[in-house]
Amino acid sequence: HTLSKEETLRAQWTADIAHDLRTPVTVLKGQLEAIADGVFTADAKRLDLLLRETARLENLINSLSLLTRLESPNFKPEVQRISLTDLLKQTQARFEAEAAKRAMVVSISTKQAFVVADAALLTRSLDNLISNAIRYGEANSTIAITFEADGQKNGAWLCIENEGHIDQAFLPHVFDRLSRSEHARSTEGSGLGLAIVKAIVEAHHWTIEAESNKTTRFIIRFT
Repeated sequence: HTLSKEETLRAQWTADIAHDLRTPVTVLKGQLEAIADGVFTADAKRLDLLLRETARLENLINSLSLLTRLESPNFKPEVQRISLTDLLKQTQARFEAEAAKRAMVVSISTKQAFVVADAALLTRSLDNLISNAIRYGEANSTIAITFEADGQKNGAWLCIENEGHIDQAFLPHVFDRLSRSEHARSTEGSGLGLAIVKAIVEAHHWTIEAESNKTTRFIIRFT
């Protein structure tokens, strides 16, 4: 039964990948053929469209590659003791301008905490979570990042909370690969961001959970 279920999931995964790769490729092919036939002119607007579709395709391929690597049985993150506080400050500075476009503010706790982690992968997971909060959260609001540490300043948990909610029917599938809510389907994105976050978390032997009612919270537990 388990093998049959895994085979079904693998077949669905392959079909979903093919579908998500086919869309930007179809757009690129159609645009280029129209330019070659003289139907469209290769002006700045047209080239911008082609570049955006190429970037979308590149992002999807890179995300698929990373997820495949993370889910490999032999994968091990390169961990070291790092300052969670400093990492969050860097993340806050990186997203400040993007958040401001929607009149949002990213706030972080001023406590001091440390975690044993792969800095690059932890940064990627935080980037994905905050990027989603900015994209799908309520405008004119605050994205609050809070965390707790034990007596030795070892991080216990971290929470990223934003105003806005995820549909309850979709919430159980929020970490599924290539799974996107109806609202998210009308925006740019690969549908792999949260699957990558979960894979990074599990590679570190941490846990992550999502809660959503009036606000949406993603909670990573380091212990």
